[in-house]
Amino acid sequence: MATEIERDSHLILRAVYTWLEQEDDPKMGRYELSADEVLGVTGLPLERVEDAVKLLVSRDLLTALETYGGLQSVSPTADGRLEFQRVSTADEAPAAGNTYDVFLSHSSHDDQLSADVKLLLEHNGLTVFTTPSSIPSGKWEQQIEDALQDAVDCWVLLTPNALAQSVWVHHELGYYYGFRHGREIDQLGFHSHYIYPLGEPRPGLYDHLQGNDTDDIGNPEVVASIILESLRKPLNLPSDWEPRTYQTGLGGVIAGDSQFHQEAEGGIRAGLASDIESQGHWQIVIRPATFRQSRVSDFSALYGLVKDSQVRFATCDFPSMDSEAYAQSGESWMGEVFREDIPEAWTIHQSGQFVAISAFWDDLSQLCRRTGLSRESLFDLQQAVCFLTCVFEFAASLAKTLPGNDDMVIEVKANNVAGRQLATRRQLVSGGDHSTTSPSLSHVVTTPRGELVQRPRDFASESALELFKRFKWNPGERVIREIQAQTSYR
Repeated sequence: MATEIERDSHLILRAVYTWLEQEDDPKMGRYELSADEVLGVTGLPLERVEDAVKLLVSRDLLTALETYGGLQSVSPTADGRLEFQRVSTADEAPAAGNTYDVFLSHSSHDDQLSADVKLLLEHNGLTVFTTPSSIPSGKWEQQIEDALQDAVDCWVLLTPNALAQSVWVHHELGYYYGFRHGREIDQLGFHSHYIYPLGEPRPGLYDHLQGNDTDDIGNPEVVASIILESLRKPLNLPSDWEPRTYQTGLGGVIAGDSQFHQEAEGGIRAGLASDIESQGHWQIVIRPATFRQSRVSDFSALYGLVKDSQVRFATCDFPSMDSEAYAQSGESWMGEVFREDIPEAWTIHQSGQFVAISAFWDDLSQLCRRTGLSRESLFDLQQAVCFLTCVFEFAASLAKTLPGNDDMVIEVKANNVAGRQLATRRQLVSGGDHSTTSPSLSHVVTTPRGELVQRPRDFASESALELFKRFKWNPGERVIREIQAQTSYR
């Protein structure tokens, strides 16, 4: 529950923002909200205004409004006014770094669309940051976070490509949303926006932010117009502009299966769960042995945890259909992290437990597309080893940073792979009557943290061998080690 001073600070933010929206005087100089105006908007006496402004400054929440309106030094005066200096954002903005009008977050599969949107916005006088063109070299991750800190607005192109395949659009929005401008100010709808296809389902985080739907998200003119309209600017096209539209993915939040798209779009979570079960799925749980006593109690601790373990931070409160269907820990969950080599998200529970539920064949086909195997009838040895190796090395990374010193438990379940044949690359491996058996794996590893950190690939190899036994076949440890040698966690 918000304290009095926090409620006061939100009223102050609203007062300044309202003033900026109404102010149309193009002059630069010193401006103020009179005591009567402050009182009328907030109902606060001077001493509470002073305390609230101090809180906003300490939390860096005024930075968003200062940047947005070209302001500096918002402060109360002795007679109850709010005083601030308005400057030219182009010529006199603070020199903490480049200031971008728009940070355009997008999937790498939409690079061409994003490049055209950037071209149009810049033609209309905005400064725009996109990746990778805005990063010449060096530490690209740090440069992204620096640009997010220097951006007035963050716009997410929430295309089907971004929903199904991108890690970084959620990381970027999560960083901007949670650390740059603060969650409360964004819930008022000031600076975080997204554009999404008409009729597409959206992850729960985006319900809190400003969304603009369109039936033509692949058209850069449409996207640029939406962004410019939010700034009350018309779209002017370059004289040599040629209209074009880009493909932005198949649609739906899970790639590769139209039935999943229909389930997600209709919000039938139980139906989605049953489909995953019928097709076969992975269920991975990583947790401290006494995980109910090891709590990750706040947002900043969560961020530190996943950053230290080198996983990609997505955001807090990012609901997943999978987790609601399968997570049985009884603990409320805080957020998700993504690994580039493990397509599904890991749901983080306050207990410190990490849970992943994956559509079996979709995940495997994404991990090792190079094999050329049909996922309709084959269970690929190489894909399974890659996946399990990534899982255990991820668990070893977490073992270094999770609170507490107790043992780590890794539960690996592969359910309902009936009718599949085991394969290595394009060569089928005989063994067992696959048409009448329903192989499954339920393998639990409990190990001291130090041992897991030292030899995660040994545990991955053991789990893979356990799985292959279900097919009445033992490829031998040497084959598994050769595959692991080609698998990179990073």
